[in-house]
Amino acid sequence: MNTNQEDTNGRGEETKFREFSAEGLPSIDDEEFAAAVQPKNVKFIRELCSELTVGRFHWFESMGFVLQNGGNGELRCIYLVDHPHIELDLAFVHATIKHVGATLVFAPYTVVVPFDEKYAGNMSAEENPKPSSEHVPMGMEVA
Repeated sequence: MNTNQEDTNGRGEETKFREFSAEGLPSIDDEEFAAAVQPKNVKFIRELCSELTVGRFHWFESMGFVLQNGGNGELRCIYLVDHPHIELDLAFVHATIKHVGATLVFAPYTVVVPFDEKYAGNMSAEENPKPSSEHVPMGMEVA
C-alpha cells in the first residue's frame, strides 16, 4: 500500500491506495482456468481486443472494473473498485486475456476507488456474481 501526500487548496490530505499489476494477481486453479477459457469468454475478449474496437471499453459491473482496448493487443484496466474479491476476478479475466495473446495493463491508467457497500445495491462483498453481459459499449481514450 502506498501513501500519497496531496495538496488541495492549501490543505494537506493523506490518501492510501493499493497498486495493482498483472504479475501481482493470484494464481487460479485448473477449474477456474477452464472456465476462463470457455469459448464464449475467449470470443468476448478477442472482440474487445479487435483493432476495430480500439478505444472502446467494457464495464464488468458485477466484478467492479473497466477494461479499455488500448490497441496492439493491450487491454487497460482504467477503473476498478477495491473490493475484497477484485484480485481473483481480475485473475480470472487475465487468464482469458493471456490465452488470446493479449496483455493486461494497469499503470498509469487505473483509477482505484474504495468499495462502498451503500452504493453496491444488493451486492455485498461476499456475493460477487460473474457478469453475464456480452455488450461492449463505445468508449473514448483516457490516457
